[in-house]
Amino acid sequence: MIVVTGASGFLGRAVVAEVLRRGLPVLAVSRQRMTTESSVPTLRLETYSDLTPPGGAVLVHLAEPRALDEGSGAKAAAMRETFRSLAEKAWDHIVYVSSASVYGDAVTTPRRADEPIKPQGAYAEGKAVCERVAIAAGGTVARLANLYGPGMAPNNVVSDILNQLGRPGPLALRDAKSVRDYLWIADAATGVADAAVARPKGPINLGTGIGTSVGALARRVLALAGQDGRAITETAPQLRESTLVLDIAQTSALLGWVPATPLARGLAALLGVKT
Repeated sequence: MIVVTGASGFLGRAVVAEVLRRGLPVLAVSRQRMTTESSVPTLRLETYSDLTPPGGAVLVHLAEPRALDEGSGAKAAAMRETFRSLAEKAWDHIVYVSSASVYGDAVTTPRRADEPIKPQGAYAEGKAVCERVAIAAGGTVARLANLYGPGMAPNNVVSDILNQLGRPGPLALRDAKSVRDYLWIADAATGVADAAVARPKGPINLGTGIGTSVGALARRVLALAGQDGRAITETAPQLRESTLVLDIAQTSALLGWVPATPLARGLAALLGVKT
């Protein structure tokens, strides 16, 4: 059985659906109310530390905040302690879903899973601590690129661009130069499910290996929406380069996984247009 914590979230819902599609037993666990297929067993808990592993189960741990503000030391500590308590239990394997943010954003080449990480900020540092716990337990650490797709959070960069399409005036971006790796939600779910089945040890990357600047992302969306000539402005441009792209060669070799949805197709799907 594959036990998915945070099953009511954006990625959690997609992972549960992917495991179900494969015909594998799954338990969806959340602190929130969940809407799942009627055939999916669900468990609602006040705290994930109370979770008891079913026999022979693989834990896919997604139940963490998407971000932490600076000064959120208590929340970061709670995140770490919750995962530590879960990792100490009798799981057959653990897949800890981490973030590309643990690499930092100062290197312009795609980041390999075997290179040193340089987490900065409460969120990335908390993820790095949890990674060490998972690796010590012989588990998998899946470092994710920037996820997007139906049901994504309303405050990420893709959502922010899409939400401005119906408004007048220039399209506003905080910083157009930042380069990121954008991964379609279903491809991320497939990679996480592959890891839960194959059970590789140590870190893997789930991304596309392709970097796209926020400005280029915005121009793609505007072109698909028929707003090619619309102006783009920056509200908080950075003076330094900020790049974070993932090398997925190791993941492909271990799992046979490659993302199936190019950025242009994913954006078109969100806009409901054909490419």
